Amino acid sequence: MIYALPYQSLDHIKTDIEIIKELDVEHISYYSLILEEHTVLNNMVNQGKITLPEEDLVGDMSDLINVELTKLGYSKYEISNYSKPGYESRHNLLYWNCEEYIGVGMRANGYLNSYRYQNQHTLNGYLHKGYKETKEFIDIEEQMKEYFLLGLRKTKGVSYSEFINRFNINPFDKFNLKKWIDKGLLEFKDDYICFTKVGIDLGNIVFEEFV
Repeated sequence: MIYALPYQSLDHIKTDIEIIKELDVEHISYYSLILEEHTVLNNMVNQGKITLPEEDLVGDMSDLINVELTKLGYSKYEISNYSKPGYESRHNLLYWNCEEYIGVGMRANGYLNSYRYQNQHTLNGYLHKGYKETKEFIDIEEQMKEYFLLGLRKTKGVSYSEFINRFNINPFDKFNLKKWIDKGLLEFKDDYICFTKVGIDLGNIVFEEFV
């Protein structure tokens, strides 16, 4: 599902929620529209041919989605993902937890032994030139940044103890987390560093800390 679409209203969101209620699916991805450069839609918005909802309305849409999906028994376990108990996406969580995975097939991506790689783009290359086309070493500094950058996408946040066990350093010594806690964008509770409600809406400001 996508919200913050051109000319979309809260009534449209309510209609979408009714559809979700009727379908009673186990998992929902509900994204706020992001304009990408060099796309027709982005150009039309910049030219004033299409109007997007105001920021306050987008916030109201997000709040309505959270409230209504919670009523329907969904839990928000990631910035844009909701699920019934036990139906969280194991595939996505693997990425957000910075775990290893193997890419199989043409153009597939993998992450193994601190290397991120992409396979050959063509069948001939994949079969005869060695399946890996690109290979990039991710050093420990970048791994720590990615661990926070991706981990903060989860509603639960980043485990303080797991970070120390994995990298042998206190995250408060590595990153300026106290600044964001003092600003009310992050909070530290029950071993987890996570976004506050306000922080979720201003997450890109915090993410710049790890980019």
